[in-house]
Amino acid sequence: MGRALRADAERSVRAILAAAERVLAQDAGASMEQIAEAAGLTRITVHRRFANRQALLEALAVSAKQQLIDAIEEARPDSAPALVALYRVTANVMRVKNTWRYTSATPRPAPQPQPQPHSGRRSTPAPSNSWTGRSARGS
Repeated sequence: MGRALRADAERSVRAILAAAERVLAQDAGASMEQIAEAAGLTRITVHRRFANRQALLEALAVSAKQQLIDAIEEARPDSAPALVALYRVTANVMRVKNTWRYTSATPRPAPQPQPQPHSGRRSTPAPSNSWTGRSARGS
């Protein structure tokens, strides 16, 4: 990763991400200029931090992931009995997710299955008998 941002640049990035979350929740097609205005910054400042819309959306996803990691760590799941830890983690994760209006509502494309090399053999396994583990075809 690159070098750490100055404090003012870090504040700008946080403001841009927060504004993007709010603005995109209301209008998923909002422009970078609209996001900049909501953040109280110029479009040039937004583009200095995020080269394009896709970079901004990726930064939102990274920020969301980091927020979840922080929420789980704050729960200190290793320092409590299992049910207490589960409660803490769930409460923290829900608290974080409730602040997202765009990030959690945006559908993500399903992972595409990777093509398997064709071996000439049948690709689906024979059904098995769950009691014996043997193939129903007698193999």
